[in-house]
Amino acid sequence: MLSDKEDTRVELHKGRYVYRILLKDIIAEVKKNSEVLLIGVDEEILLKEVEPLYLKRYFDLIKNKNIKEKVIIKKGKKTHNIENVEYKEIEESYIGKTEQCIYSNKVAIFILGNPYHLIIIENKEVAETYRKQFSLLWSVAT
Repeated sequence: MLSDKEDTRVELHKGRYVYRILLKDIIAEVKKNSEVLLIGVDEEILLKEVEPLYLKRYFDLIKNKNIKEKVIIKKGKKTHNIENVEYKEIEESYIGKTEQCIYSNKVAIFILGNPYHLIIIENKEVAETYRKQFSLLWSVAT
């Protein structure tokens, strides 16, 4: 029997507070003791310009839920000593100006620009593909 439910859902958000939408979705979706994978995060920009208050709350919540983050950042970017967060670096040319976030059965792509854009793709196979790509990048990052 076929289901009427679509296997892929795509959302597009734009504007000043789209990163807040992402953080709220991660908190709602990710189960206790899970993992969130990030590529291309620039925490300095996020903490200073994009979403300083929600980001600090988010870090407290992932600590309480024992959610682990693995983050691949651009070489030379500043890291923060945040519990449950592990960093590796890779050359900027492999990342560009986007942030990718893989969590649950979702992939979110955050684009810095004027205005900010956020694309959230909900599809189990897409999320698994991005996890495999993350794993490859993680293995070559330092």
